[in-house]
Amino acid sequence: MAAHDAGILSAEASPGQGPRPFVIGYIDAASLSRRGPKAVAQARARIAKYAADMQLDLGHTYVDYPGLGGSSFRVLMIAAQHYNPQQILVPSLAHVDAQSDVRHGDRTRQELIRQCTRAKVRPLSGQRM
Repeated sequence: MAAHDAGILSAEASPGQGPRPFVIGYIDAASLSRRGPKAVAQARARIAKYAADMQLDLGHTYVDYPGLGGSSFRVLMIAAQHYNPQQILVPSLAHVDAQSDVRHGDRTRQELIRQCTRAKVRPLSGQRM
């Protein structure tokens, strides 16, 4: 097992309790473009803080930057299918409302997550799913 995999799978727990629920994060940087150059770092920090506050074990936070063709979303989907996180944390639903890519027709990223993984999308902007 690669060191990266071992880090993803580790889950710390309080004494007498089971492992913390495993989650991953996703940010579509294009959704933050109007907020300035620090917006992605702030969104990452917000995801990490939420996970810590809720006692969740946060794996990787995947970031799709404009011009990369959604490659981070494809990696997120592979990771979600392989590691079965309980939730995918996003700053808001705008990050998963965009269409995935041409190969998936007009399905949004959120629809693909629902159809292809066991994870629930959890927007941090107060929207509930």
